[in-house]
Amino acid sequence: MGLARTVLMVLTLLSIPGAFAGPSGPINVLVMHWYDRGYPSNEVFDSTLQAALESAAPNGVVYYSEYLETNRFPGENQARILSEYLRQKYAGRRLDVIISGTSATLDFLLQRRHELFPDVPIVFANDRPVERDVISEAGATGFIFANTYAKTLDLALKWHRRTKQLFVVSGTLTHDKALESIVRDDLRPYESTVTITYLTDLAPNELTARIRSLPKDSLILYVWQQVLDPQGQLLETQDVLARVAKEAKVPVYGRSHAMIGRGLVGGYVWTQEGNAAKLADITMRVVNGRRPRDILEIGPDTPMFDWRQLERWGIDERRLPPGSIIRFRELTMWQQYTWRIVATIAIVILQAFLIVALLVQRKRAQGAQRVLQESEERFSHMADTAPTMIWVFDPNQRCTFLNRAWLTFTGRKLEQELGDAWMESVHPDDRDSVCRACSSAFQRMAPFQLEYRLRRADGEYRFLLCNGVPRFHSDKAFAGYIGSCVDITDLKQAQESALAGQKLELMGMLANGVAHDFNNLLGGILASTELALSELAENADCEGELLQIRDSAGVGAQIVREMMTFGRKDTPALGSVDCAQLIGEITQVLKVSLSKSTILKTELAGDLGMVHGNPAQLQQLIMNLVVNASQAIGDQKGEISVSAKRFVPEQRTAPEHSANLPDGEFVLLEVSDTGPGMSDDIKARIFDPFFTTKPGGRGLGLAVAQGVVSAHRGIMEVVSVPGRGTTFKVFLSCLPKHEVLTDRCEGENSSTGRATEQQLLQPRTVLIIEDEKQLRTGVATMLRKRGFTVIEAENGNTGVDLFITDRQTIDVVLLDMTLPGKPGPVVLRELQRIDPEVRVIVTSAYGKEHVESLISGLCPSGYIQKPYRLAQVETVLQKCFA
Repeated sequence: MGLARTVLMVLTLLSIPGAFAGPSGPINVLVMHWYDRGYPSNEVFDSTLQAALESAAPNGVVYYSEYLETNRFPGENQARILSEYLRQKYAGRRLDVIISGTSATLDFLLQRRHELFPDVPIVFANDRPVERDVISEAGATGFIFANTYAKTLDLALKWHRRTKQLFVVSGTLTHDKALESIVRDDLRPYESTVTITYLTDLAPNELTARIRSLPKDSLILYVWQQVLDPQGQLLETQDVLARVAKEAKVPVYGRSHAMIGRGLVGGYVWTQEGNAAKLADITMRVVNGRRPRDILEIGPDTPMFDWRQLERWGIDERRLPPGSIIRFRELTMWQQYTWRIVATIAIVILQAFLIVALLVQRKRAQGAQRVLQESEERFSHMADTAPTMIWVFDPNQRCTFLNRAWLTFTGRKLEQELGDAWMESVHPDDRDSVCRACSSAFQRMAPFQLEYRLRRADGEYRFLLCNGVPRFHSDKAFAGYIGSCVDITDLKQAQESALAGQKLELMGMLANGVAHDFNNLLGGILASTELALSELAENADCEGELLQIRDSAGVGAQIVREMMTFGRKDTPALGSVDCAQLIGEITQVLKVSLSKSTILKTELAGDLGMVHGNPAQLQQLIMNLVVNASQAIGDQKGEISVSAKRFVPEQRTAPEHSANLPDGEFVLLEVSDTGPGMSDDIKARIFDPFFTTKPGGRGLGLAVAQGVVSAHRGIMEVVSVPGRGTTFKVFLSCLPKHEVLTDRCEGENSSTGRATEQQLLQPRTVLIIEDEKQLRTGVATMLRKRGFTVIEAENGNTGVDLFITDRQTIDVVLLDMTLPGKPGPVVLRELQRIDPEVRVIVTSAYGKEHVESLISGLCPSGYIQKPYRLAQVETVLQKCFA
């Protein structure tokens, strides 16, 4: 019975989702480093790995770091001492994973895991193969660095086709010998192509002599080397590479990203970021229950090259592998200021340690004031020699120190800047924001970054990027802030120049797209016009050609409206819209226009509610999305679904919906198709104006749809998978019920006015002020045919004069907003000053909102957007005299 009960319990746990989904709290990670804490690669590896783990772990990470320091304390005795130290330090402390970044730390852990961390899995990144039985027994897993020596050599031989010899530089230490063995195996297929010579077991002087005498038809593959110089000091691998690169007259290749910039052309390298991301991924899989022995993989590699070496050896960037990273481009802002930024960081770190040391020393020995003063003088000397501006604040937010670079920049003395006086040089518009940012940082005692303008000695205000970090005494009492400032004015100007270039490029793209569409329309109009003239000469019926001309003009007007909607120049009035009724009407119209092979389905929830919007634009939105879906399906059989339902973000459970929605109720409109779907590259560009993948398409449909959604303060999302169709999701805010009732009442009141519009229009006297002769003449002729008396004026000055002369007979003025002489808004103001009761109908190619901004509060009797038909003029005239 006990065995059955146990089996039943295990099966129950296995059936529970998430039963082994990992720890509920933060994961505890111990990272073992090969060298000491001050080794640069350790710091980079720590920061990148910790960031990758924190982004992957939902409940956070408790991060520990330990250092073997084999460069300072080699030998088995030191390993035993460290092992005992670690055993006592972590006794009783839970660890979820131990991470190793090198072969030295992995060897240490494999030998001593059972006595130190017997049940803790190991995740490693190793530069050489490891026996599966060994790591499986130790509960270890990870990845092996990709052997990219052959890939790198193959790339180099393509670029240097005259190469006959390859010289491999490898070190003399034990771990270097292991690397050399891997390289030999990897390069063995190339022994018949080039002569391979391994430069090993050479003293520094012997190595540089050999490098100096290499023939021109050779290459160097730098693997790794540490060697003792004649004085018995250890030369690190980067020091050896520096000597090799200095003497080499031929290209040098390798696979370490840390060596890029020290003389290597480049190659397929491993990177700290790639390794950290891979280690974090494997760590989370192990923590979440995967067996370590099932995960062992090959590490990532990246093609990376030094721009300066590419230029030196005449290698065209177009021949680089896809996705290559090119570093050290010259004449860029980053390259110009890299060493300054690095120097600033180093000095800030140095001064932080120095200040802590000074405070500890002062507390322990009150009588050592002279030593403290000497330390402060050393700090001031180092700060004054730094190329960046350095400052120190006390806990009361008052400045206590500024280095020479700051004083040189402002042209002021130290006593003029201490306390709060340094704020005098801050731009007046930036002082409030600087004060708020500093006060907030001091309250939180957290690092901060701030950008503001500071007056230079010559009077010019320059943009500074300021970084500050808090300081603490040895008793953890807050001591203030220390920070640095860098002049970024030139960088901002370069960015603004690049942005201006992008805007010019977009303007050119828009102009080309509009010109293309209008050239096609004008071509059709000219052809139809010539055909109509020829038929008139033959006394034939030309009604078809005239209708074609009218339809083409209508298409042109539609393009203009779409461009205005896209450019936010045409914003119609908004009111309450019944989504269910609107969707039902437009889908009935669209069913007729779709191909017979396409099925259009609708699914509307019972209570969609009302939204605040413009019916015409919302119908345009739905029509554009459905037409886009139809074009995506093409001539194939397919299905388009239009659905709408109410959506409440705070009650949602599906993670795929937008996380940017505020609280409240929304109408979720979805248009889906069974077309071919889109790739990520195409999906990233579908809202760009004039971008289209459809033959004959204008590329404005989705751009206009996005403009409509933005004008309604909504959000649109796109979900598309190649081969599985596309879905557009539009979120529109629902109107509160009291606003819906108000809008309905207004609609009922306006219906009374519409009944009046049906009255017959009586002939009137109309003054047309329009500078476009063809439009003015056409409208005047058509009105005269309707029995109107028409007076014409070609500019604003003439229009005002004619109104003064015939004001007793003029019933209404048709006024264009853009006129020569006096512009339309000025003419409207003068007409209303002459006769406050004058009826003026304004016309413009711009939208109503834009026209209202031009006339600054003046109230015309009506508005017509160009291009318009005579029926629209008659409708507005009816409203004027209703």
